[in-house]
Amino acid sequence: MSARYATLSDVQGRVPSRTLSATTKPDTSRVQAWLDEAERMLNQALLAAELPAPYTTAGATAILGVWVTDYAEGRVRIAFANAGGDGGNDDGERLIESFNDRLSDILTRPTFYGAWLAGGSSPAAANRVRAYVTDNTDGKSIAAGDFAPTFTTNTNRIT
Repeated sequence: MSARYATLSDVQGRVPSRTLSATTKPDTSRVQAWLDEAERMLNQALLAAELPAPYTTAGATAILGVWVTDYAEGRVRIAFANAGGDGGNDDGERLIESFNDRLSDILTRPTFYGAWLAGGSSPAAANRVRAYVTDNTDGKSIAAGDFAPTFTTNTNRIT
């Protein structure tokens, strides 16, 4: 699978002081695999949010390309640090965490992302009330009594 949203040259542009080639660690085939991995995860999140995927419009592919490149750059930076013997270097982790957070956010706010990627209006499937499980990010439940009303009586009234 060849990434539609980002290319090896996009990643190379993010790390200009290092050259990516068939002999570097990571090599270009590994970086391409990370681009493909990120695109698959992103497309699956979009589909799970009932948004179309893959996107093909110029505006959407430019936005999605930045996100896919972030993920691949993060993986490249971690690989560079490990290849250099600096396993404690966390350079790149923030990019991967941000990508993963965005995947979760797409599932939480599909209407927002649908409108953003479609250039103003979200697909009808994304514009609906979500099921309880999808919207219950705080883990509360009626069965556990999390929403049971509590009444108190004030005995210190002023008369």
